[in-house]
Amino acid sequence: GTKAPVEACVENRWPVRREAREVGGNEGFDDSALSTQAWAKRNLIVALRATWGRAMRVERESCSFYTPCYCEENVWKLFERLARDEDEWYAVVISNPSRTAVVLEQRAGSAENGGLVIWDYHVIAFRAIGGKADLVLDLDTRLSFPTPASTYFSRTFLPLDLLRQQFGEVFLKVVEAKQYVREFSSDRSHMRLPDGRWQSPPPDYPCILAPDGVGRFEEQMSITSEDVARRREARGWGTVLTLEEFRDRFL
Repeated sequence: GTKAPVEACVENRWPVRREAREVGGNEGFDDSALSTQAWAKRNLIVALRATWGRAMRVERESCSFYTPCYCEENVWKLFERLARDEDEWYAVVISNPSRTAVVLEQRAGSAENGGLVIWDYHVIAFRAIGGKADLVLDLDTRLSFPTPASTYFSRTFLPLDLLRQQFGEVFLKVVEAKQYVREFSSDRSHMRLPDGRWQSPPPDYPCILAPDGVGRFEEQMSITSEDVARRREARGWGTVLTLEEFRDRFL
């Protein structure tokens, strides 16, 4: 998505948020010298590797397809890489009728504002185990990659009362990964300026289009007032939820 200038919309500066630590590997451990804390860390690493499986092996650095401001295509490419994964994956379009979705911890944002960006839309992926989200893939976040779902949703969005007062509520359109891969279609025309120049350089691979060659970006990536009024209904392209409804359903 494209972003609005934060300085024009934010009155207060948000505190800088950083990951407390990164979980490393367990190579080279001397088991006999492990403290209780070290044992706990080692067991956590083993558990994460077993739980996250294939997704744990999708490293940010290996995603050479990544293109800033084309999050919808980045997610499609992630799903392409995870095609053999048997887990339950979803795409999430984050937006609202005014196209002012406030998202924190974004690499495109400044550190002094906590990575705050006002996107017209943003797209992420998450995996669900037993119907509940357990991890998120967002190539634009400053958080770890992958990110535990509870961490992502607690640190990526402003408190709801503040969000509603200053920026308007954000909504989430949840789309099953298989449908997303099968039906996503964009000719990238939404990224063209009136004079034909690109707002942001496009990916170096061909446009991802449905078999009929028709771009459906506006239909797929927008969240309209009608979508909000009829939210929670499974429609042609995903289900629209509020943040609260998403948390109740998936977290």
